[in-house]
Amino acid sequence: MKQLLYALLSTLAASTSGCATYSQMFVNANGQVMQCAMTGAGLLGIAAAQSGTAECSKNMRAAGYLEIERAGVVGVYLTETRDTLSILKVVPGSPADSVGIRAGDRLLGVDGQKVSRQPDATILMFGEAGSTVEVVVERDGAELHKVIRRAPYSVVIGRQPQSPPRPRSGSAWGVTR
Repeated sequence: MKQLLYALLSTLAASTSGCATYSQMFVNANGQVMQCAMTGAGLLGIAAAQSGTAECSKNMRAAGYLEIERAGVVGVYLTETRDTLSILKVVPGSPADSVGIRAGDRLLGVDGQKVSRQPDATILMFGEAGSTVEVVVERDGAELHKVIRRAPYSVVIGRQPQSPPRPRSGSAWGVTR
């Protein structure tokens, strides 16, 4: 019975022409871009490629990555000195710019959590496009609470990456420098 089933499946796979490539780009809070991609030929190969890409995508999401088209960023560069986390630069036209965040503002908190380290702030500010994040900044001795709606990665960054970029020291999403 097993041999008959194997022969039938082999014949079906060999006789079904065509191929397909499944691909998905992901980005994490640090701006690292990864891709899940698989190609399969024939009926079984196409199914295996689709299944493999789905599994890879699941693993990427578990590791903190979001699909590039779903990733949301606020558009600031941060700088960390001792126990102070400050806004180094605001991307013009970004969500942070639209709510009045300025270079030189001291970042105190993100979504109710005090922050003093770049990696923590970066992870907290990254999320799904369209979702909101509350930041607390200090400017001229006054605390300002700002709610920022994350914009799509490709809008704030200005392009959709075609391949993983080389590592760099800064990013413009919620973020590092």
